Amino acid sequence: MTSMRVVLDTNVLVSALLFRLRSMAWLRPLWQSGVIVPLISRDTIAELHRVLLYDRFGLSDSERVEALRLYRPWCEIVIGPDDITYLSAAALLTLPSCNWRWQDARTLW
Repeated sequence: MTSMRVVLDTNVLVSALLFRLRSMAWLRPLWQSGVIVPLISRDTIAELHRVLLYDRFGLSDSERVEALRLYRPWCEIVIGPDDITYLSAAALLTLPSCNWRWQDARTLW
């Protein structure tokens, strides 16, 4: 089976990493099993670092490191001047056109 390359919104990703019993928790086993491969760039990983520092999450340094450890090894890094291209393409998709993909991915788990 070929892995689906995906761009995960930071809010969705944080929910999947920090809240095991919430609606996005099903995503973590998908990337850990190779069903999906999250695409990241220098900018997207910097944004994740920044968000994990928010006081509302109350994460210690070791908890932030653990959250990144649960994600980063399964990601594909996009490097170069076109880093933002895949993010721009993902942003152009409307929510209704994405729903079937989320449902398809969820049934694979």
